Amino acid sequence: EQEDGRYLCSLQVFLGDVRVWSSGHYTKMYASNKCIIELAKDGDLRLKSSNKHVGWRSGTSGQGVERLEIQSTGNLVLLDAMNLIKWQSFNFPTDVMLSGQRLDVATQLTSFPKVSNLFYSFEVLRDKIALFLNLNKLKYSYWEYKPGGNNKTVNFVRLGPQGLDLFDDNSQRIGRIEQTLIRFLAVGNKTGNLGLYSYKPEKGKFEATFQAVSNTCDLP
Repeated sequence: EQEDGRYLCSLQVFLGDVRVWSSGHYTKMYASNKCIIELAKDGDLRLKSSNKHVGWRSGTSGQGVERLEIQSTGNLVLLDAMNLIKWQSFNFPTDVMLSGQRLDVATQLTSFPKVSNLFYSFEVLRDKIALFLNLNKLKYSYWEYKPGGNNKTVNFVRLGPQGLDLFDDNSQRIGRIEQTLIRFLAVGNKTGNLGLYSYKPEKGKFEATFQAVSNTCDLP
């Protein structure tokens, strides 16, 4: 992506041809010619331009980080000598949630906004999960899912091969949006719809087997 003779520089993770994480989701960095990724001696992972401007960093300086690794789940991690995770991309969700990933209450996925004052979000709240249209300081909810029963309180959600599970404060499952062989969940950047995606080998691509809003007329 080019803008005013400069190029967008970011660290990205892909599942096939689907971008599932990007360091440029919240903070964009532009470089005029070269983009450099560096794991510094102090353990900080950095993206730099050729003039040594640091546009993104992991913030792990002094934590004993020795290597960068991408796990089979798609989680990008920084590890120390004891293989302890000091930083992970799963803690910085973008617009995609991968199988095995967890989102705690009060966290969210957000679309990549084309304009900065309008974007979509998928949010984990205490009583439900929901989709919102965000415009400046206004929020409009256009889909929600509440776990069945009375006084069910959500603590976190986790995506697994059988779908999206909701858990309470005791880590007991209290709800599920069930779909099989799910690889990731995504918020549509153009539509704002929430989809659960599985791989279709006969078509050679990922397809949504579940969409939160089935009638496109109900989308914002």
